[in-house]
Amino acid sequence: MTACDPARISTLRVTPVSPESNSSAPPFDRLRAVAALDHVSAVFGLVSQNAKNCIRAYHVSHLVPLTPERSSQRDLSLCITQASDTAFGVRVVEFITFDWSPKADSLRTMLADSLSAVGIVSVDGKPYPDPAVKVNARPPNEEL
Repeated sequence: MTACDPARISTLRVTPVSPESNSSAPPFDRLRAVAALDHVSAVFGLVSQNAKNCIRAYHVSHLVPLTPERSSQRDLSLCITQASDTAFGVRVVEFITFDWSPKADSLRTMLADSLSAVGIVSVDGKPYPDPAVKVNARPPNEEL
């Protein structure tokens, strides 16, 4: 990817539930958050890789059908940007594209759902789940 290649980027943050809140979210567990990311990565076929500025990173190249005769190759990456006892951050990037592919959209939704089991999740600064945000939770398949 070069500086001028288009990409879609989303940031998911997980924070612990404050003891004063009346939230039903479970207490934050950094190891469970990493395990959730490992699981979602495996489900979508992403493989571990080394990446600058990532605590842990995953990547896969995949084809997105454009027409019955044409497909577009895209790269999908996850990067743990922060992992502490007070916060956990994941950056999801799909390039070269202006729009999320169905595979990337489903991965983001499954990842947010999975991380909701370990703390309070926000996606691009908005609480998750947010009724105003479209949820597209489809299991991955070879067609995506």
